Amino acid sequence: MLECEALALGTDGTIRDATTGAPAGTATVLAPLKWLFGRFAPVALEVREEPDGALVFTARRGWGPFARWYDVCDANGARLGAVSAHHGQLLVADRSDDVFADATPTGAGWTFRTTEGDEFGTGGRVVRPAPRFADDPPAKILLLAANLVALLLKLPQLPTGSD
Repeated sequence: MLECEALALGTDGTIRDATTGAPAGTATVLAPLKWLFGRFAPVALEVREEPDGALVFTARRGWGPFARWYDVCDANGARLGAVSAHHGQLLVADRSDDVFADATPTGAGWTFRTTEGDEFGTGGRVVRPAPRFADDPPAKILLLAANLVALLLKLPQLPTGSD
C-alpha cells in the first residue's frame, strides 16, 4: 500500500491504488463502546494491506468529550505522531506532538502544507504525498491517517465534500 504513488479512498473503507484501481487495503472503524458512551466513546481506525490483511497502522482516539487527537501507531505499536481536526483544519503532529503540517478542507480535496509553507501532500478522496515525502513511510502514514480520520469518521466540523 505505501508503495503506491497515490491512494483512492472509498466511503466504505476501501483503499485502492489511484493509478491502477487495484485494491491496496482496507480501513475499518472500531468503536465497540459507542452504544454505551455515544460520541464520547473511544474510536480506532485499523488500516490493513491487501491481499494478506497485514496491519499497516492504527489511529486511536481516547475517551471523553475533549479527546480530539488521534494517536497514529505503526503495525508494531510504535507511535508515529497524531492527527486532529480543530477549528475546521486538519492538523498533523510528529512523535513529539509538534504540529508540522495542516490543511483546511474546502470541498472534495485539499492541500496539506508544512509549517514552513512547503507542500506535504494532497488529500480528500485521493491521497498523494508531495515528492519530497514520497519515500518517507511515516509521513505517508500520517497523511493517509489524517484523510481517513476526516473522511471515514465524518467529522462534523470539516467540510469534506464526502457526501
